[in-house]
Amino acid sequence: MSHALARVHSALTEVGEVSLGGLSDADVVRLVDELDGVTSRLARELCRVVAEADRRRLGDATGARHVHQWWAGRSRHTHADAARQSKLARALEDELHAPTGRALAAGELRVEQHA
Repeated sequence: MSHALARVHSALTEVGEVSLGGLSDADVVRLVDELDGVTSRLARELCRVVAEADRRRLGDATGARHVHQWWAGRSRHTHADAARQSKLARALEDELHAPTGRALAAGELRVEQHA
């Protein structure tokens, strides 16, 4: 897992080092589209992991009553944002919402479109 995460960080560093001024308009459009898809895919993976943290009750060790409280305390998320994303994470674990999870994982849907 550490190797996969290192590759993600490395790829993002590489993209961040691209000189945008030297790109054609078509390349900028492609970059916007591709990064938008990557954002959706990352959001789905984060939801998967947050749902697992919830199942494992990882917040119990710190006295957090809910996973979003634990997550907000570990991150730069507000409690409201962590609660919203945690609710989505739990919903995506339900078979009813599996198509939404697959669309996010494929980069075909934005988190904001799930409702």
